[in-house]
Amino acid sequence: MNRLKIIVIILILIASCSQTKNEADKLRYRNEEELLNHLFWELILPIQPCFQADTSMEYNELYWSDFYTKLESSRHKIFFQPSLSEPKISDFREIDLPYDFNQLYTNLFNDTTLKPRKFILNPEKVVFKIDVITDFGIDSIQPDRFDSGNVLGLYEISRISFNEDYSKAGFLLSAISSEECNQLLLYFAEKQANGWIIKNRIRLN
Repeated sequence: MNRLKIIVIILILIASCSQTKNEADKLRYRNEEELLNHLFWELILPIQPCFQADTSMEYNELYWSDFYTKLESSRHKIFFQPSLSEPKISDFREIDLPYDFNQLYTNLFNDTTLKPRKFILNPEKVVFKIDVITDFGIDSIQPDRFDSGNVLGLYEISRISFNEDYSKAGFLLSAISSEECNQLLLYFAEKQANGWIIKNRIRLN
């Protein structure tokens, strides 16, 4: 009889732990979706070119003026992986960061619960004519598709590391804009009264 009671107690504890984990996962998923859909266009559009010999303010102003003029004048596409990837430890770099962001950055690579998962993209509207394509095979995207100028890039975002109250976050974004240009960017974001804002962006490669 005592043995049966012990088995029942163990099963109840297992069920309770499983329910707690499911609730924690749902909370993280909701926050991931809220952050990424709110910031999506701020993450995608202002990525610097890979090869930029002139870094002066005047050049930057001319570059971005030309960039947004092109967006306004014709329709463009971006390819977006419809899943959040697991951060790779090989992408970790030693970076001097403030304490709170350093904790997020470390947890991003050490948290074993950050497994890949499907992500439903539903970004806020953008004024430009940009088609977001999520239904594609990675092998079907040939390098010459970027040469047309109408494809802005292929993007993938990692799972997100949050602090305890989900007010700060850190994650990676992979951006391929040509055969020679593959960038890995580290983002830190903070939640404020009117939503999420980007606090810092660091290129890792």
